[in-house]
Amino acid sequence: MSGFLGDLGPARIRVKRAALSAQFMDLGKGDINFTFTEDAAPIKDAQDGTSPVDKIYTGSSAAVEAILTRTQLAILKLLIPGASGTGSSGDQVVVKTCVGNSQYDSAFEVEVTPYDGQEPSATRQIYLYRAGVQVDFNVPFNADGQRSFKATFTAFPVASDDEHTNEDEACYTGWLFKLQA
Repeated sequence: MSGFLGDLGPARIRVKRAALSAQFMDLGKGDINFTFTEDAAPIKDAQDGTSPVDKIYTGSSAAVEAILTRTQLAILKLLIPGASGTGSSGDQVVVKTCVGNSQYDSAFEVEVTPYDGQEPSATRQIYLYRAGVQVDFNVPFNADGQRSFKATFTAFPVASDDEHTNEDEACYTGWLFKLQA
């Protein structure tokens, strides 16, 4: 018997801008990695003590890293901060420097769904309520490596109740993500 997200295999990643209430855009299959880390600070006896006597939780972080290949211009335009489409047929993306913009304000809802055979699971998924994106592209022009586009979605705690756009579900302050079996 496998775990609730399966033991191995690909997953589909879909995103939508949290503030726009748009449909999810399928980013396709790729090398996808979900991480979750809880942070804690040690409590030590005396000011310069070295032996911790306790630890206090100070927060947690969650992220989804997706390595995308064979991606489309429309996806890059969506993911790259400061990108806009140009050209009469939408065949160009122009990227400008993006400084001082809030990742929280332009956050995505992110859905990672493992495959059951040839189809994405109908029930199992990881869902990030609000996630800022940071892109990192490596585009070699050679015969040895495939061109890839890395997008890392970092989850932010929801700032207020029912802030996200999924109308079928309540959402509460402080939520980072949901694991669904």
